[in-house]
Amino acid sequence: MDKHKELLKKAFATQAESYTHPLKARYLENVAPIIELVGPRRSDRLLDVATGSGFTALGFAGLVRSVVGVDVAPEAVKVAKRQAAARGVGNAEFRVAEMEKLPFAAGSFEIVTCRFTFHHFSDPERVLLEMKRVLAPGGRIMLYDILTSPDDRKARIHNRIEKTRDSSHVRMLQAKEFLALFERTGLEVRAKTVLLTKREFGEWMEVVGADKATTRRTRALFESAKDAGLGVRIRSGKITFTHTNVAWLLAPGGRVDS
Repeated sequence: MDKHKELLKKAFATQAESYTHPLKARYLENVAPIIELVGPRRSDRLLDVATGSGFTALGFAGLVRSVVGVDVAPEAVKVAKRQAAARGVGNAEFRVAEMEKLPFAAGSFEIVTCRFTFHHFSDPERVLLEMKRVLAPGGRIMLYDILTSPDDRKARIHNRIEKTRDSSHVRMLQAKEFLALFERTGLEVRAKTVLLTKREFGEWMEVVGADKATTRRTRALFESAKDAGLGVRIRSGKITFTHTNVAWLLAPGGRVDS
C-alpha cells in the first residue's frame, strides 16, 4: 500500500501540472454534465476527493457555499491553490490528505465528488465508505470514472494497456462491478450519465509524462490487441480510440438501480 501511495503521489503531481496547459486541459472535459447531474445548491458544502489541479472543485465553486479539495500529492495541492488564486475563487481551500482516511467529521459535506481517479485506488471500497461517512444527511456522491468492457477478456486487455501507460493505474471496473461496490457500501444509484470521449494516443501519453520506452510499449499493445472494447482506429500511423465514461449520482440507501 505504501509503495502504491508513492506511485500515486508522483503520478498525481505530474498530471495536476499537466492539466494546467491548454492543449492537455481538454482531457479534463467539460464539468457541465456533472454539475447538471448533481444539481448543486448555494447552501451546499462540497468535498472533491483526489482533486488534482482542482478542476472539478473550481467548476462547482461559484455554485455552492464552499469547496474543499484534497489530494495525496502536495504538488497537486499547490497547483490547485494556484489555479484558485488565478481565477479569484475565494470559497475554495485545498489540502493534502489520504483518501482512505479523510480528515473531516461525519456529515461535513452535502456533496462529495471524485472524478477520473477511482481506477487508481488499491481499496476503492474503503475510499467510497469514507466519502459516505463525511456525507451530510440528504447529501449525494458524484463518482465519475472510465468504464471497461463488460467482456472479461476485453477488460483484461484494456487494463493491461492502461497499466503499461501509467504504473499508478490499478484497475478500471465494469459496470456490474461498480453496482456491486455500491451494494456493499450501502449506496443507491439515483441517476447516471454516460459520455463517450475520443482520445488521441500521443496526447493521451503526454498527459502522464510517459517516456519514449513506455510510449513504445503502450503503442505496441494497441497495435497487437485492437479488440479491447475501445474502438481503436489506426490511420496513417495515428491511433485514436474511445473511452466510455460514466458519472454515478449516489446516495445512502438500500436499493441500487442499474
